[in-house]
Amino acid sequence: MNPVHVLDRNYRSCPDIVLAAKRLIRHNRIRSDKDYQPALAEPGELVIRGYSSPEVEARQVGRAIADLIRRGCAAQDIAILYRAGAVGVPLQTVLKEMAIPFEVRGGADLWQSVAAKLVVGSLYYLRDGEAQPAMSRLGTNKRGQILRQQLDHIRAAVRDQFSASCLNVQRIVADAVPGQSPDREKSEWRAVVDAVVALALTCSSLQDRTGDLHRFVNSDLFDNRASDGLDAVVFEIKEVAVRGAPLYLVQFDL
Repeated sequence: MNPVHVLDRNYRSCPDIVLAAKRLIRHNRIRSDKDYQPALAEPGELVIRGYSSPEVEARQVGRAIADLIRRGCAAQDIAILYRAGAVGVPLQTVLKEMAIPFEVRGGADLWQSVAAKLVVGSLYYLRDGEAQPAMSRLGTNKRGQILRQQLDHIRAAVRDQFSASCLNVQRIVADAVPGQSPDREKSEWRAVVDAVVALALTCSSLQDRTGDLHRFVNSDLFDNRASDGLDAVVFEIKEVAVRGAPLYLVQFDL
């Protein structure tokens, strides 16, 4: 039997966060039981909130950040942490609307994910068929072939209807997630699909000069507004002392 090396110290989070995480993770069916402890001694505050939609969540997070700034917290001392790139899209929109300066750091590029490429490739396919912009994203593997077959069934009906194309692509690509994937990966896949389609629906076509899909996929995400499609649980940590300095942190996850 292989030895198990237990990691029993958390060097990042305050005691309240570690305790809440331990209570939650004990419900996992498959895990190696361990009683890990925080290395930090400074107290913190944990508030768990759930919101009815990504739009509401983003707005409330934006208001919380604006309130912290009004009370004297510097914007550079505030962080929003999220696991999947799609989660950040509505937040970035709200922060820009509220004139709150921000910088996106780290993480994989949302637009390089397979799900995002399939959405954009499918929209090109419905319009142009097997042209390079479509095939470079859909690929020629089995999944790409199945997607093209499904798109062929609706292509004639929606080819000149961009909104209808988006909604059909959303349904088809959301179901293209590998069946053996864990539930979390399936949720993240569908979150990416929903986010990309929400952005596409702000355009009237692939060539819409005020919100060209090709342009925002390759460069500027922030001139487009996202809508429904992401579910998240929000963890707001209001003040945590790090090396003697206060850090205001808003953290949430799928």
